[in-house]
Amino acid sequence: TAGRDFPEEERYDGYIQLENGVGMMRLFINEFNEAFEALLGSPEYETLAETLDRTLTIATGKLTGPTIRGFAEQLMRAFPRLRIHVYDIRNDFFGETITVSGLVTGQDLIRQLKERKEAGEDLGGALHIPSNMLRVGEQVFLDDVTVQDVERELNMRVVPVEPGGNEFIQAILDKEYNMERDNGNFVYIQAYDRGGEA
Repeated sequence: TAGRDFPEEERYDGYIQLENGVGMMRLFINEFNEAFEALLGSPEYETLAETLDRTLTIATGKLTGPTIRGFAEQLMRAFPRLRIHVYDIRNDFFGETITVSGLVTGQDLIRQLKERKEAGEDLGGALHIPSNMLRVGEQVFLDDVTVQDVERELNMRVVPVEPGGNEFIQAILDKEYNMERDNGNFVYIQAYDRGGEA
């Protein structure tokens, strides 16, 4: 299973070091493995395996690239018509020694994925990024490039995905996936507006 490069769960002492990234990755791996097993055992799985047909791209930092690729391979084996491209974005903005996804900039993302498209690769219609690439509560990368800029430049829908193994899988299975976390209270405003119309 994915995630064998990270220490076992017992070594994390209740995840007290989540903030350092390594603990977060172990938690993410465990969540993915649990959610994946639950998905394979679910009544919907057979139908989903026959009907899910999409190509998408996941952008991440170099540090997590191998783990994310392992997850993608497991999902593609389970869903024969699912095609996932995982690209580690090289950090030209801050320097190549910076390998975490939270410091990937919009300009590096655009430039490197444009090169892939121009080389003839089919990246699909959706680009999934971890939500930590964006400033908290905003649709903006650290270099002031917006999600809309990336969508326009790459002609793809950008899908910020909440951290967590279950969220990772849900975003791939559901073409309409949107983070339920409020980016500027968006979800709550929508729900309130709908309630007000009744």
